[in-house]
Amino acid sequence: SSTDLLNGLTPTADGNWFTSSGRTPANLVDGLHGANNDVGSLAQPESPPATVVFNLGTGANGLGYDLTSLVSIADWNGVGFGNQVWTLEVAGVGADGSLSSTDFSTLVSADYTPLGNNGGTTKVSVTGLSGTLTSGVQYVRITGEVNPDGNDGRFTWREFDISGTSTIPEPGVFALVSLAGLGFLRRRR
Repeated sequence: SSTDLLNGLTPTADGNWFTSSGRTPANLVDGLHGANNDVGSLAQPESPPATVVFNLGTGANGLGYDLTSLVSIADWNGVGFGNQVWTLEVAGVGADGSLSSTDFSTLVSADYTPLGNNGGTTKVSVTGLSGTLTSGVQYVRITGEVNPDGNDGRFTWREFDISGTSTIPEPGVFALVSLAGLGFLRRRR
């Protein structure tokens, strides 16, 4: 997707990613798939685990985002690089930007390696049973873990999309804030 929450964001990546021949962690969220042997359109952990962090911002209401679904696509024409092993973690609004591992909680872990050591494409899709996976998210951390069937534990990501909307205040909280405001106005008169 070229309209998901991650598209166009610049990730903060650790040093465990390939950055040659056009490979870059930013390709993970560029909205493009590329051909099954196109090195320049993929994101590939060089020495897993390899981590990227995205700052989604605080959303229209300052409360972060409700995440509703995610799609991860891996693809290559050989050696099991189309398998996927990864973890998605989230941190809420209010973190000061100097995030530590204790600020994040695991939302989804995927270990989908049906290709063995053969080429092909895999897609992992996750949606919330009630429509929402989690709420109030500002930071997303994605870690490419060791692929047991890829060369040196690697796989080739083509895209990682997260869909969602700005978190809206609970109706009861909004009503309390409104009532408090009315009380303040009455006292001023």
